[in-house]
Amino acid sequence: MLDQIWRGGFYILGIATMNGLVAHIANKAALKLSQAAAHLIPSLLHFEMVPRLHVWPKKFGKSPSTDTNFDLYMFPENESAREGFENLLNQMTCEDLVLKAEFHNLLFWVFTSHQVPFKYWNINKRKYMWAVFGKKNILPLCQWRNDQFFRKPQV
Repeated sequence: MLDQIWRGGFYILGIATMNGLVAHIANKAALKLSQAAAHLIPSLLHFEMVPRLHVWPKKFGKSPSTDTNFDLYMFPENESAREGFENLLNQMTCEDLVLKAEFHNLLFWVFTSHQVPFKYWNINKRKYMWAVFGKKNILPLCQWRNDQFFRKPQV
């Protein structure tokens, strides 16, 4: 686990706001991406909870084989944030849910440590969440062609 790059909170649509969270770069492979994206991450991330199977990257198969697939680790910053963090982690685990956010044309998914092989469930005896970034595919509804404006057909 590398440097801390974010401190803030989660707003989870229709559920709660949780403050006192931190994110650390997960590994050297994610270092460049995470450092570039770190300044884009808002201090209060707005999430919706979605079923994990709706967003689970195909490259992971049933489970990422190692933590080399993670971009960030997320933890409670202190003891006062730990209870809310663990309650959220337990709810996400029991209901097989993921947190999904979008900002600055990036997708950001947060998973529980229970989505990886057992030996990776804890870091220093602490449960955690892990996150990955994805690029948001934006398809414009309209485009210019030969100085004229055309509306793209809806699919």
